[in-house]
Amino acid sequence: IDNNRAKVKDATIQVAKINDDSSKTTIAVSTTPDSGVVSFTGLEPGKYEVSLIIIPEGYDMPSEKVVTVNVQTTGYHTFELSQKKEDIVVDLIDAVTGGPVSGGYVEVIGQNNGKSYVQYVGSTGTVTFKDLLADKYDVILVQTPKGYNDPDPIQGEVEVSTIDSTTDNSYTLVLNKQGGSVKVNV
Repeated sequence: IDNNRAKVKDATIQVAKINDDSSKTTIAVSTTPDSGVVSFTGLEPGKYEVSLIIIPEGYDMPSEKVVTVNVQTTGYHTFELSQKKEDIVVDLIDAVTGGPVSGGYVEVIGQNNGKSYVQYVGSTGTVTFKDLLADKYDVILVQTPKGYNDPDPIQGEVEVSTIDSTTDNSYTLVLNKQGGSVKVNV
């Protein structure tokens, strides 16, 4: 299972019998199906080493990847994998100068996981949402900085991929200053 309690497909598990002389004999190797569960049946009573030998992309190998299981009638173990996490960077820039725009609030909302994060945009014009799980995120300017019009569009989308490290996890909102008027009497 992963850190969200979801079943993990395509993890490869090896079972080896620990012999009386401490040597090991590989009994079976299997890859988890959609259910995330593999069973090794017909094992004789004794000690076995269960190893997580291959994990699917997007996960970190856990520190506990080899365990010893004492099988009398049934042995059971759950490996917990942590999904890799990435950052989303959002920039607010001035449409004319290209410089950073401070103020306002940006929100990112996971389309699948529903998690929402809001941050104030400081003087650098950049906000970084750290350690987000893989998902498509809506990026929304929820409060426009003073002196600026709402951008068009006011929101966008960023896909956080923990598998493809070449994915650009950034989004830029371009803002135009509010126009004023001058009244001239002649």
